[in-house]
Amino acid sequence: MDHGRGAQPVPPSEHVLPACNSDFGPQRWAFCVLAQHLVTIAVEMLRYTGVADDLVEEARMIRWQARVRRSALRAVAILAVVAAPTGVLEAQAGGPFSYLSGTWSGAAQVRLTSGNTETLKCRAYYSPKEAGAGLGLAIRCASASSRIELRAQLAQTGHDITGQWEERTYNASGNVTGRGRDGNFALSIVGGGFKGTMAVQTNGSNQTVTIRTEGVTLKSVNISLSKA
Repeated sequence: MDHGRGAQPVPPSEHVLPACNSDFGPQRWAFCVLAQHLVTIAVEMLRYTGVADDLVEEARMIRWQARVRRSALRAVAILAVVAAPTGVLEAQAGGPFSYLSGTWSGAAQVRLTSGNTETLKCRAYYSPKEAGAGLGLAIRCASASSRIELRAQLAQTGHDITGQWEERTYNASGNVTGRGRDGNFALSIVGGGFKGTMAVQTNGSNQTVTIRTEGVTLKSVNISLSKA
């Protein structure tokens, strides 16, 4: 600090403290005005030593650092939105099933209890309902000699899923319970003499559906889909 540099111009005290607002109320306004006067007196006493300039510069630095921190927090928030997966943003905006809406296509590997396997071509149709909190789905897979047709009506509350499920070719049906989040869900299916599981994994425009069953001749289905 240079104490010999002489008197230097010092910004008015309102640059150090915020302006007093008449909306403060009589008592708060009076304290604010008193504080402004005390700061002005202190600055005048210190200005010839050069201390005031350093104090004002430090106050400016503190305000600048606060602005930088606020800007950094806003930038982080914006980056989080930009970097979030599209499906997650759409789900937040329109309900947990909204991002599935539309037609998906692909192929399935079907295995029967006899051990026979076959590859089928598939199309899946997802119809969100109730602002995306409900879902109607139909998956049809077929070849020259085989066919499967899955249908389900699902509802999601939080991460919990309930509903009904059926496979029409093998006459399998049951009630659904499960959990779901961000395009992925795992379901348990229980019906009269039948039980099974269905897992759906979604990654952008790609999806896998894995089904395991007991009590019917259809043993498993592994489906790979892409959004059309």
